[in-house]
Amino acid sequence: MCDCERPEFFKWDFPQSRKHRKCDECRGPIVPGERYCTSRGRWDGKFDNFKTCLACERIRTWLEKKIECCVPFMEIGQYLHDERISRMEAVEQSMDVTFSFEREAVITKGAPDGR
Repeated sequence: MCDCERPEFFKWDFPQSRKHRKCDECRGPIVPGERYCTSRGRWDGKFDNFKTCLACERIRTWLEKKIECCVPFMEIGQYLHDERISRMEAVEQSMDVTFSFEREAVITKGAPDGR
């Protein structure tokens, strides 16, 4: 059974970046024009906001299905280490998640261009 801390409220979206950002998971760049996942919520009365590149978000989705539990923000690397999975293997295994995330982004925003 998953014992992750659940937020009091939570919202996520897939906007298109208008400026240079860094992924909160891999610390890699999110460049202007690139879609990324922004997740906002409140845990234990504290509001938090996380920006994640789509590659890391795909890995999170794949990993959560694999371990049957949620993966806290900023802990993908630790979970991969604990499960003895290389980042390259996770990237390869998570490739089938690609279309579903792009489709969710389109459905969430209502149009392919994000408007």
